[in-house]
Amino acid sequence: MSDEVKRVRDDWILGLMQKGLIVQLSLRRWRASAKLTADDLGIKFINDESNNFSRRYLYLGQQLLLPPEELQEFIALETRARTLLKTMSFETPWGRFIPDSALGEWERQNQVIHDEYMEAARYFGDRYNEIVDIVRRDYKIFAKDVWARLYPNNKSGATDSFVEHFAQRAVEKIPCRSDIVRSFSYAYVCFEIPMPSFVQADIKKTNEIKRKDDLAEEDVRIEKDNKRRLANVYIEKKEQFLDTFLESTVEEIRSHIAKLCVAVLESMGKTQLKSGDITIAQTKKINKIIENVKTLNFYNDEQINDLIKDLDKEMHRVKGENNTEIITARLNRIVEVSTKELDPADFNPAVDYLEI
Repeated sequence: MSDEVKRVRDDWILGLMQKGLIVQLSLRRWRASAKLTADDLGIKFINDESNNFSRRYLYLGQQLLLPPEELQEFIALETRARTLLKTMSFETPWGRFIPDSALGEWERQNQVIHDEYMEAARYFGDRYNEIVDIVRRDYKIFAKDVWARLYPNNKSGATDSFVEHFAQRAVEKIPCRSDIVRSFSYAYVCFEIPMPSFVQADIKKTNEIKRKDDLAEEDVRIEKDNKRRLANVYIEKKEQFLDTFLESTVEEIRSHIAKLCVAVLESMGKTQLKSGDITIAQTKKINKIIENVKTLNFYNDEQINDLIKDLDKEMHRVKGENNTEIITARLNRIVEVSTKELDPADFNPAVDYLEI
């Protein structure tokens, strides 16, 4: 790669870094669990030595302090939030990078999940006493099983006081209503990738140091060597960060598109329809590919754009008029282009002005 092509490539990547934001998503809540002990299971040891061994070497896991069904909604919403962010962003050394082209849609969908999450937390608070009563009831049932292990020769069954104490010990681990409700938090922070300003200031300065033949006479040799060593580190980091960002965005989306297209082609190859039409499921997958490219192609990959437009046009023909062979050819061509190594000379960035 020539120095000129490399400079254009680096400037292009730096411009792309300013075409989106890093988003960090934070979802917090009380985890509704506590450390499980031998006493909780009714396990007895023959002596103190065995008991001490169990404390040091055995991990019995966690006990839930809420009914599992009460946690499922929160777990599902948290999964939706993280999946949405993953789907509409790229993983980079700084975190998840959402391009400008996807930011608005991500914010809209994320707000919907946020509102559902906080409403679920409010509803949980309204039913706090009812939920605690369910936990108490369930632990009372389990208390009888624990009693049977602790006192296998006692045929009269668990005493009421034992059952009550066992259940109360579990319930006491549950925080009060206000503390649980306050523990729910759904937030995110956005920031720009710091690399462009780092390059604009420090790289320029260190390059000048590197090019300098002689420093001021009063600079001792070790200071001169350290400055040049620092300059080399900055230059090396710049290239490392730029290369990683390129791999995390441009190359990642191409690879992602190729995998999706291959999966559809394999599905179409296994489906032998006399009519020659593609299935509804295959149509949905192809439309998903088209939507992904429109949302995440923030770097204006014209090759992929043109191929996607041709595929989209074919998919929107009246049912029966779209040609399965043409659709297959379009998908194969997208795979071919997406798996081809990018040539920096072919870059056509969606950057109007680079302040570098």
